[in-house]
Amino acid sequence: MKTEELKKELINRINSTEDKSLLEDIYRLIDPENSGKVIYELSFEEKTELNIAREEVKNGQYFTQEEVDESMKKWLGE
Repeated sequence: MKTEELKKELINRINSTEDKSLLEDIYRLIDPENSGKVIYELSFEEKTELNIAREEVKNGQYFTQEEVDESMKKWLGE
């Protein structure tokens, strides 16, 4: 999609939405005062879960994509 087309599509979607939360999020993304600022801050719980996941990976406690695919095939009976 070309830049002009993208702009028009975004304008159309913005004009058609009544979702105030979405509009506020879009505004924060394009607000020049927010340039370089963190848009999303992880919660304490999210940071904790990420740290746990990192430790699990370090300890080899994870599945490869191939293992997950195979498990899903078995689960779906394929």
